[in-house]
Parts: sequence; structure tokens; C-alpha cells
Amino acid sequence: MKSKKKFESQIVDLVDRLPPMPKNIDSLLRSAGEDRQHEEELIELAEQDPGLCADLLHQANTIESSHRHWTKKRADQKKAGSKKLKN
Repeated sequence: MKSKKKFESQIVDLVDRLPPMPKNIDSLLRSAGEDRQHEEELIELAEQDPGLCADLLHQANTIESSHRHWTKKRADQKKAGSKKLKN
């Protein structure tokens, strides 16, 4: 019985430490779940939530950085391949 109480207490502690949900989460989920997403509405909702906006910018920058790295690597491979053909 003690272990069950201890486990429940640990769960409550973990839940209490979770960051708060954004106030606009219902609107975001509803808009994102529609067949026709309204880009302007999603952008407006994201702009109202600094945390979400920061996460989106981080994701966009990560994707862009990864794409640039892949493009450079591919160009280097092509360059190395063309040198081998000339030799």
C-alpha cells in the first residue's frame, strides 16, 4: 500500500512540474485538425504564444541548417567524383 501511495505522489509531483499548456491550445488543435487548414488563423494563433513561436522558429532554423549541410555535402561529393573521372 505504501508503494502505491509513493507512486501516486511521484506522479502528482511530475504533473505539477509540467509547463502550463498554452491558453490557445484548443483553437490550435481545432484549426490544425480541420480538412482545410486556415493558414492565417494558425499564424495568428502562433503569434499569440511566444513559446510556440520560439519552437516554430527553432524547428524552421534546424530544417534550414540541415538542408544547407546536405546541399554542401552533395556538392562536395559531385566535385570529388568529377576529379576522379578526370584523373
